[in-house]
Amino acid sequence: MSDLINQALNNFESSPMSEFLDTIAALPSDAKKPALNKIAKQFAVEVGLVKHIHNYFHAEDLSMPLPTAAERVIPLTRLAIIIKAAITKYISCSEIESKALTLWILQTWFVDYVERVPYLIINSPEPECGKSQLLKLLQLCTRKSCYMPSVTSAIIPRVLTGNTSPTLLIDETDTNIKAMYGAADIINDGYERGGRSFKADLNDQKKVVQYETFSNKAFAGIDIVHKLKSTVLTRSIVIRLKHIEVRDDQEIVQDLSLNKDKEDWERLRSHLRKAELEFGELFQKMYHYSHSKLHCPKGIKSLRQRNIWKGIFVIANLAKTIDKDDLLLKWAQECISELTKLKIGSDEHKDRLCSNIKEIVSATKEDFLPTMEIVNLLNENEDWGWKCERGGAGLSPDAVARFFATYDLKSERKRSIDKKGFYVNKLKKALSIS
Repeated sequence: MSDLINQALNNFESSPMSEFLDTIAALPSDAKKPALNKIAKQFAVEVGLVKHIHNYFHAEDLSMPLPTAAERVIPLTRLAIIIKAAITKYISCSEIESKALTLWILQTWFVDYVERVPYLIINSPEPECGKSQLLKLLQLCTRKSCYMPSVTSAIIPRVLTGNTSPTLLIDETDTNIKAMYGAADIINDGYERGGRSFKADLNDQKKVVQYETFSNKAFAGIDIVHKLKSTVLTRSIVIRLKHIEVRDDQEIVQDLSLNKDKEDWERLRSHLRKAELEFGELFQKMYHYSHSKLHCPKGIKSLRQRNIWKGIFVIANLAKTIDKDDLLLKWAQECISELTKLKIGSDEHKDRLCSNIKEIVSATKEDFLPTMEIVNLLNENEDWGWKCERGGAGLSPDAVARFFATYDLKSERKRSIDKKGFYVNKLKKALSIS
């Protein structure tokens, strides 16, 4: 579906694209070829594009062959082991993170029964850490996956239409941060069922259209933990990829192709789908009824954490009930214990701020830098991502002052300009800038 959406994006301006997608979405699920041909002719596109987008809007899940009735249901625990093995094979991440990814993938299949879902943040410290490869894997393993190489507030609501919420896999988040701001209502409220987005109709600006925003979403990018707003991060499981190691010209992890082993991937998806159909009702009972005896992992520190992780530990309890195996409960406990105590910021935050300030100090030809000028330069550089701090308000002068205090630097007033700030020679000395 992602390639088709990209084709639509490349062929249409915003308004015609909106009309194109809305026209297809308005067709009944049993629309025949003549109706599809009419739309293809109207918008001068291939009928295959119309057909596939129509299928996307109306199908429960695209390209989802179900196992035959004679095929037994593979235990959830066994499916989890298979998925984790694939992650280990293709992705360079920690053992805990491979377990968290496995559990997150499993919970996407039960999205119809939950009230909230955790977002997935895929943070890459630098290029070539396997970010795109992980998104490929998620395409192959998650329910109704939709890869989006870019994000716009116009396209997301329309992708979210349909009977079952798709799993949005949003790449290059670091370079599309402005677009993320434009889709803030979709992102902020989309982790919870009932979330709504209200947009002006692109074909009639006087008309307001309401869209559902609830769905599983994964955001991937370079250093995005420092660029996304805190409202997104607190609703997320953060995966920190590592640089892919190479030894004797042989990669530790293998390359993943969407076409390689296609039949095996489809068979895995079919069994995941069958597990959802087989156990969905029991999952729903365990999720919604307070008298359900759920083993809740320790380490949950807030109601929000409990809410976003609930689907995952219900799956773990489901596996224990059906498979008589507590392996997934152990995984859930390990993940919650380790990943929920990770804090965005601290040393990592300080190092990045120090690096950016060094760039400012090294580039200036002035002998004095006012504090507000430093703050503005930090916030204005889109590549640094500081504008995301404080809900989009950016770094504050106090935050910058606290940073300098760690170097025993205090602001001074330069009388000739009547502004407080720092003398450049003192900054260079303190920050070890030659």
